Amino acid sequence: MRVFVTGASGFVGGFLTRRLLRAGRQVCAGSRRPQIDQDGVAWVRTGDLGAETDLTPWLQGIDCVVHLASHDHFVGRTASSDGDRFHAVNALGTQRVAQQARDAGVPRMVYVSSIKAVGEGGDAPYHESTPCQPETAYGRSKFEGERRLFDVASHSDLECVVLRPPIVYGPGVGKSFLRMLDAVRKGLPLPLGLLGAKRSLISVHNLVDAIVTSVESPAAAGKTYHVADACDLTTPELIRLMARLMGRPCRLAPAPPLALRLAGALTGKRAEVDRLLRGLTISRERIESELGWAPPVATEQALQETIDWRLGQFRRAA
Repeated sequence: MRVFVTGASGFVGGFLTRRLLRAGRQVCAGSRRPQIDQDGVAWVRTGDLGAETDLTPWLQGIDCVVHLASHDHFVGRTASSDGDRFHAVNALGTQRVAQQARDAGVPRMVYVSSIKAVGEGGDAPYHESTPCQPETAYGRSKFEGERRLFDVASHSDLECVVLRPPIVYGPGVGKSFLRMLDAVRKGLPLPLGLLGAKRSLISVHNLVDAIVTSVESPAAAGKTYHVADACDLTTPELIRLMARLMGRPCRLAPAPPLALRLAGALTGKRAEVDRLLRGLTISRERIESELGWAPPVATEQALQETIDWRLGQFRRAA
């Protein structure tokens, strides 16, 4: 099997490429920046994806496209001024990749979207049947990318699969997850002790496993699946687990939600605080029942690996 991976040099893309190689697959790896070819991997410099992207020369003979490339919601800081960029890459770029995969006769395309295409959370777990009401420019662009992919597939023989993961973590993670890890490592007091809403996460190993299942399973064609780790955690539970695995003291302060909202308003992070207070959980029932998929790596094991990687970085820098 020959697999074309967009965003192959990114966090998830690197893990997926290595997993495919171990399984004996041939990989054509797309990246914005030039890379050095390695055994089993042919690197393609795609530049930024958008309506003018041309991947045609590299899609001949490909059995599946895994579309990971995305304009990230932290890179853009979800600012409304960045909405055009989200739309260009995540919506128009996805449509363009799908059209060219269709025209090249690629049998299947797996699109790694985001749970933010559904929304920012609430009291009930998100199912695939939950109405999509994305609240950010990033979420809207990912949902629009899904819609355009299914539209292309509906008028062709291209099979499409959409995966919606929550926050992804593992060695190499960045963004808010890394900031939380570093705060716990430093023993900083965190005013999050009263947050009772649970949140779903997914280890990069579990996400990659779900992607491979979606590439290979005939039953996945035309479906959308929510994927997550086996357990959901409140923010205090996650911080306590991080501290225990690091051997650090856990310093959680019991700040009331009203105080957090006020602090969020004063610092321009009201939306981020509101999301923490709401929580966001995902139901995996559909992918488990239809594809027999369950997350193979336990959260504690995956978190320990992430912590070991981060602590190793500091030891090497010392």
